[in-house]
Amino acid sequence: MSFDKSKPSVLLEFNAAAQPSLDEVKRLFKLADNEIDEKFGVIALAKQDYVIVVSAEAGKRIEKASIPGFKQNWSNPPIGPM
Repeated sequence: MSFDKSKPSVLLEFNAAAQPSLDEVKRLFKLADNEIDEKFGVIALAKQDYVIVVSAEAGKRIEKASIPGFKQNWSNPPIGPM
């Protein structure tokens, strides 16, 4: 099953020494294919700071687990015409 963009999601910010692959991020945060937006990918924000889009449920789980490298979740409201 693929990522469902119609459900709530968050931007998950994390640290890594070098830009990780999508598979490395999935392993690090124990994410299933349907919990991460693979089309968004892994985006570099600054040196050693990266962001991915995950389901809101996965974001909460990762935040509670205090996984090393996790920084914070950011809201990801839908964008559409007014």
